[in-house]
Formats: sequence, structure tokens, C-alpha cells
Amino acid sequence: MGGETGRRAADEHASAASSMSLEQGVGATKAQPMTDAKPLAVDAPPAWLTRWQAEGVSATAALAQFDALAALSPAAMLGRWRGRSLATGHPLDGLLEPAGWYGKEAASVECVHPLLLHRGAGPPIALDPALLPVGLALRVPALGRSRLLRAVVALGLPLLRTQRPAARLREIPFRGEASAAMLYDRQPIIDHFRRIDAHRVLGLMVYRPRPLPYFFFCLEREATPPPAVAPDARSTGRVNGRAGVRPG
Repeated sequence: MGGETGRRAADEHASAASSMSLEQGVGATKAQPMTDAKPLAVDAPPAWLTRWQAEGVSATAALAQFDALAALSPAAMLGRWRGRSLATGHPLDGLLEPAGWYGKEAASVECVHPLLLHRGAGPPIALDPALLPVGLALRVPALGRSRLLRAVVALGLPLLRTQRPAARLREIPFRGEASAAMLYDRQPIIDHFRRIDAHRVLGLMVYRPRPLPYFFFCLEREATPPPAVAPDARSTGRVNGRAGVRPG
């Protein structure tokens, strides 16, 4: 009971820090155009994260750090987030950044853009990750690190532009802890999240046909709130093991 109360208080603090605006109501969730945003003025990242960003870590060390962090609720993931991959020797390390990967955005638990791209002036754009060659890069790691595939991804990503949400947020048990997760609609991918601090989360991507190794990334919340939406009253943000998602 005490742990749940503490997590709820932390989620409320994080939601307040994001300054997000939601209209309460019943009905379909409608995505709104994205606007420019600036990162929050936040405290310096913890020393372990700074070292990881600069030098990379082993997959074992990365997983131990993920397990040591606290859980958070789906509501705590609302807002727009700047993303950065964290190197562990994974085939996807550094694949998206040269193409202009920006991060992720959630206007509600039902209206989530899991892949934002930013090039030049203007706000980031949402992409549909359905056609990304994730499985190919994982089956043939050398291809994932090749200049050819990285060039194809860089050139092809803008063609995936969409205004439709492409993922949902749920609370899913994973590695002994129920925490927020992002379920992609048209890829067998789940991003699991743990709280680093009030403004940062550590993400772990699972590609379900080939779950290991895990891909790690960090998200930092932006100051600009997401567009106002009407949340879907049917969604509780919770998923159990029988709802089509296998817990870790």
C-alpha cells in the first residue's frame, strides 16, 4: 500500500511538471497538430546516465540499472519527450538519430505517436513505424550497422508521415514490476518504462518475435503541453496477461 501511494504521489508531481492540458470527456480521441516545444529546465542527469550516454554500457549493466528504477503509471507518460538511444552494443544503437529521430508524444493513453522526426525548422512530425525494418536489423545485426541500411532509413523515414496515432499506453507487468508501457499498433513492439527522475524515464524496447537483446533509450520531458484531447472513457491504462500482451 505504501509503495503504491508513493508512486501515485510521484506521478502527480511529474504530471504537474509537464504542465499538460487535458479536456475530460467521453468519446473518440482526436489527434491535434503538434507545435514547437522546448525542453524543461531540469536538474542535471544522474552520474550513471551521463556515463552511459558518453561511453555506453554492457547489456547486463543496462538491465540491472533498469531493474533498479521505480515504476510509473501510464498517465505519467503524457506529454512530448525528447529521445536518445543508449548504447549497449544493440543492432539498433544509433540507427535513428542520423535520420532525425526526435522522440515520442502521448496526448492521451489512446493517442500516442511512438516515433517523432525533426528536420530543419518547424515542429517535429509523427511517423508510422509500421514499415521500419526492425526485424531485419535484428535478424542480421551486421546489416543493422551497415551504412546502406542507415542511409535507407534516413531517406525513407519522411515518407512514413502520419497524423494518426500509432500506439497506446498501458500498465503491464514486466520483470516483476507493473509499470507504464507503450504498445505499438502495427509493429510487435512494446516499450517498457521506468522513472529516472521527475523529468526523465529509461525505456527498454522489446521486439516480441525476437525479444533479446533489449534496446535501451532515454526520454526527457518537454515543457510545452500536449494538445487538449477527450480521453477514451473505455481505457483504464491497464493490461493483464490475458489481454494479448505477454508479461516479461
